Amino acid sequence: MKLRACLLAALLTVGCSSQPAASEVAIATLYQDLARLESPDRNPVIVIPGILGSKLRDSETGATVWGGFESRAAKRDPQRIALPMDPARALSELRDSLVPDGVLESLRVSVAPGLRVEGTAYRAILSALGAGGYRDQDLGQSGAIDYGSDHYTCFQFSYDWRRSCAENAALLDAFVLEKKALVERENEKRFGRRGDVRFDLVAHSMGSLVAHYYLRYGNQPLQDDSGPALNWSGAALVDKAIFVAPPNAGSMQSLVYLLQGIRIAPATPHFSPAIIGSMPGVYELLPRKRHRVLWVDGDKTRTPVDPLDVELWDYWDWGLLDPESDAELQTSFPHLQSAEARQSAARDHLRKCLENARRFQEAMDRPATPPAHLRMVLFAGDDRETPAAAAITGHSIRGVESVPGDGVVPRYSALLDEGFATRPASSRVRSPVGWTEIHFLQNEHIELTESVAFTDMLLFLLLQDGRGAR
Repeated sequence: MKLRACLLAALLTVGCSSQPAASEVAIATLYQDLARLESPDRNPVIVIPGILGSKLRDSETGATVWGGFESRAAKRDPQRIALPMDPARALSELRDSLVPDGVLESLRVSVAPGLRVEGTAYRAILSALGAGGYRDQDLGQSGAIDYGSDHYTCFQFSYDWRRSCAENAALLDAFVLEKKALVERENEKRFGRRGDVRFDLVAHSMGSLVAHYYLRYGNQPLQDDSGPALNWSGAALVDKAIFVAPPNAGSMQSLVYLLQGIRIAPATPHFSPAIIGSMPGVYELLPRKRHRVLWVDGDKTRTPVDPLDVELWDYWDWGLLDPESDAELQTSFPHLQSAEARQSAARDHLRKCLENARRFQEAMDRPATPPAHLRMVLFAGDDRETPAAAAITGHSIRGVESVPGDGVVPRYSALLDEGFATRPASSRVRSPVGWTEIHFLQNEHIELTESVAFTDMLLFLLLQDGRGAR
């Protein structure tokens, strides 16, 4: 079929080389017959990107606010991406007009007139799934690829990564139920069988946290310190959950984002700490105190401090509490007339974000055995020096320890290995996550999804590995 040939070609052309490597050709050959098979027994796949990996669109104007950095609007008003802050409202009530608008398959950045730099982002993983015969609904409905009516086996779950992972897990729950009904209708129409539909999830980075919370808690919110009931309600509709580079124990990079902001390329705007600090989801990625990764510079005993302690942020004027952020806080709090009032409102928002992050981390760190049918598969990088510990030097931090990882997420964090705190870690991995299997790759954080080895294992897990087959 011409479509199949195009999909295989898409897989082979991802990357910098104009000619596919022999290993890529071999992978395409391995799975081309399986890609042609159509069966109601094949689980549809849901792809869940990481932080920054979903486009955000203004529902009122239609403008792309995140994911369209070649646009003048995105450069002119970086403050547009900040979430509202209001001491009188809960985090879940703080809304603006931005909505998720698809997975960031590629990132185009204008560096000069007529000159663009393009990163592959999640194009590689979508192409790999296409080569395996999975027809992505967004690509089909947008007209990017002509599937006819055959786009019901692969779905992109885009989400507002600024918000709490628990909130996004509730949206994932609704998304799964919606797509389940769609797939059941298609199976009945095509195969005369409505069937018992389950999904396979492929989640990267922060998306892994969204998926893992959904598996454990379904659509339950983070209400109070008692936490949600661990009932594995989301797992009822999932066979395989494939987690790629999950920051299960946090990442030091999230603290750097909150203290310094983000600039993803020289030509893009700087998203300041006052902007990033408005986003509850980023705080959920902070490291844990119990892993002994943050202390005050000069403390020879390296007494660990808690990244989720609002007093720590207050004492060092971090993030939202940086006095130099006041000009931007005036945009967030236009009705407040004094710097003192704005600082008080910013501290209230910071406190709520840190409390929310603590409840989220406690829910995720509870030891739990997954249901027997659910396979929890981990892919993690372990050959890059990755920041793991830092000393507080006042208004900033200084990296003092690196460990194996993918350059962003340490190996121990992906595993959620509690033995890391003892340094050197114990010989056995001690994790509250009930991993079914673990694979280590030699790639950087985003490049893990572009690896030939990952593509091979992913397609094997989805198409050939019969363990747990119904």
